Amino acid sequence: MSGATDPAIAFPRGGMRTLHGLHAGFVLISALILLVVLTILALAGVSLNSSQTRMAANASAQAAAFQVAEGALSVAQQQLLTGTYTAASFVGNGNGLYVLNTTAAAPVWQSISWTSGNGCSSSVLTASWANMPSGVTACYLIEKLPNVVLPGQGASQSLSTQVYRITSYASQANGGQPVMLQSLLMLTS
Repeated sequence: MSGATDPAIAFPRGGMRTLHGLHAGFVLISALILLVVLTILALAGVSLNSSQTRMAANASAQAAAFQVAEGALSVAQQQLLTGTYTAASFVGNGNGLYVLNTTAAAPVWQSISWTSGNGCSSSVLTASWANMPSGVTACYLIEKLPNVVLPGQGASQSLSTQVYRITSYASQANGGQPVMLQSLLMLTS
């Protein structure tokens, strides 16, 4: 070597290259690898954002169905409190008004079909009100349970408490899992 600042390397075909020229290919490959890694990270971020959006939409639909099921419970309670349904209404044992059958294998709310097509089946009552979310179905049924005597009413008094189990069902607009709630209502006569 003759003391040159840029040493040269002889190649078999007679060409001469400097060491600087050999490193230029490495930078290109490194840049391409970095670009591929950044592309993969960007695609993963988009996918994560998409799944988070779906989860948020499902949570919102679930919350709306829960609120509608609570609304159906409230509608049924109001119907009982205002006298729309009396004890005599339950004699037919159908159309959403049932008397508890203690010999049945399962309670009515577990053994009936809640929906039919896009609405409630004929076995239950349909709940609706102003500003109800669109696409959500709300149904309910009321079971008359045996009357009870509460403490303080006394067995000698003619007072007894009528007990009703209200079960509400709401389906989500997006076809997700339905929501079912229950409440007991006691009316003293």
